[in-house]
Amino acid sequence: MTTIEFNILVNKASQSLKYPALKFTGNQNDANDLIKETVSKALDNMTKFEGGTNIKAWLYMIMKNTFINNYQKIEKKESLINPKEVEGLLNNSSINTDDENASIFAMVEINKTFEKLDDVFKVPFVMLYSGFKYEEIAKKLSLSIDTVKNRIHVARQILMDSLKDCKV
Repeated sequence: MTTIEFNILVNKASQSLKYPALKFTGNQNDANDLIKETVSKALDNMTKFEGGTNIKAWLYMIMKNTFINNYQKIEKKESLINPKEVEGLLNNSSINTDDENASIFAMVEINKTFEKLDDVFKVPFVMLYSGFKYEEIAKKLSLSIDTVKNRIHVARQILMDSLKDCKV
């Protein structure tokens, strides 16, 4: 397949991404951006497309992975503790009590454990923490609500287990 043929095929098939992109993002502008990014990635990865593969399904998987990766990047930026902030807190004499230091230590441990969480558990947990309802998470990730609840429960258990030795 030539590059021009592939571009035409991708552009035609990308029309089928409008509804799922809107379902993922919740608004038209973000959906359009997601589709553009998906098409760009597909065109960049033309050599990975195998002839006879369902192009719409291939594009959908690229889009879904792009959405999840973008979401994780945003959440990671918003949730990580800045080491300089922690150092500043530790050096601040007005809050130099054992309880506050233990709290800071606990937050550092939570972040370490959180970063090690498998994405299967991390994504639904972060979405819930960000204000999404269980039903919304299930729809956006194309999972059953029971699966979403289970994954969030597992994430909480892993985080709590990492703190069992901490006294806060």
